[in-house]
Amino acid sequence: SAGLADSGYYYAVYSPKSPCAVVNSDTIQVNVTPQPRVSGLPTNLTVCEGSAANFIAGATEVTGYNWFKSGTNLTTNNVTSATLASASTNDLTFPATQLTDSGYYRVKLLSLSPCADSFLDSVKLTVQGKPRFLSTLVDTGACRRINY
Repeated sequence: SAGLADSGYYYAVYSPKSPCAVVNSDTIQVNVTPQPRVSGLPTNLTVCEGSAANFIAGATEVTGYNWFKSGTNLTTNNVTSATLASASTNDLTFPATQLTDSGYYRVKLLSLSPCADSFLDSVKLTVQGKPRFLSTLVDTGACRRINY
C-alpha cells in the first residue's frame, strides 16, 4: 500500500537487449491522499429534557462532516431540535433537547477525493422527561391551629 511519502514523479525504463537503446516512458505524477485520522470520538449522553447537549467528533484529513439520526441525514432533513448549521460540523449541538431527540446518532467523515467517506460508530442520546404533576394542587383553605 502507498503512503504519503510515496507521492512524487515516476517513469518506467525499458532496457531491451543489446544493441537496442534504453527507452524511458513519460513521467507521471502520483499523489497519495491521506485517509481521515480520528482524533476524538463522540460519547453516549443522558440529559434532562430542555437541557443543552452536543456530540463532538474530531478528525483531520476531512473536508466536512454529516450527522445522521437513525439513518436520516440531518443536513438535508433535520428531524431533531439540533441546530441545522451544526449538522455539517464536527459539533452537533442541541440548544434545548426534546424527548423526540432521544435516539442513535452517527457522523460521516467526508474524505478528501478520491478516498471513500467513512462513518464513526453510533452514539446514543437519552433525553429524560421532566417530572410532571398528574393533578393540580388545590388550596383547601385549611386553618392553622393555635394553642392557648
